[in-house]
Amino acid sequence: MVMGRISPQQVKRASVAALCGAILLGIFLQFGLKTGPWTLPLGLTGAIAGYYYSTPPLRWVKRGIGELIIGFCFGWLPVATAFYLQTGSLHSLILWLSIPIGCTIFNVILLNEFPDYNGDRQAGKKNLVVRLGLDSAAQIYGIVTGLAWTFLMTGLFFGVPLCLAILATPLYLLGGKIYLNLRRGAYRDKYKLKRLCGLNLAINLGTTALMILCIVFSL
Repeated sequence: MVMGRISPQQVKRASVAALCGAILLGIFLQFGLKTGPWTLPLGLTGAIAGYYYSTPPLRWVKRGIGELIIGFCFGWLPVATAFYLQTGSLHSLILWLSIPIGCTIFNVILLNEFPDYNGDRQAGKKNLVVRLGLDSAAQIYGIVTGLAWTFLMTGLFFGVPLCLAILATPLYLLGGKIYLNLRRGAYRDKYKLKRLCGLNLAINLGTTALMILCIVFSL
């Protein structure tokens, strides 16, 4: 769309079509496959949060909570929904598995805002990095990385597989290294920052992949 290959109207039509398709699928799951009464509410929660992420009047992305909304929608919500659709219930283990995923995707969005800091500030897009500043946002990155690892370790007492805690720990050590680089001002070098963003995404994807593998092989 930015390059002019597709129009905003085409994007809007595709978005509406996808939303309608998701709603129809949710209706089929709840009433056709009888997955449970929380099927549609869980789906609509994600739809509403996603729609208002960048849409007025709420537009979470400019209110300093967009990163938290994404952490919820890519963390607890899909894990809980997937579990619920297959079992018809919710389990406390969902919390301990989903929060590390939510924290790591929060950090993906947070770090990806660093390169756009000046442009976002001039445009009045008051995301978390613009509100806090680059140095404070770097500290938030470190805190959230530590929080993800802490929840994973604590989850060992609530059913998180030991193999997951062991295999995922190097990912959070990598997150610690990214944090130290940020504190040293690596975000001022666009090439270093691009590399850090790539490594940061690998932490999120690696966490999710390891969870899937460890849970499957522990069954």
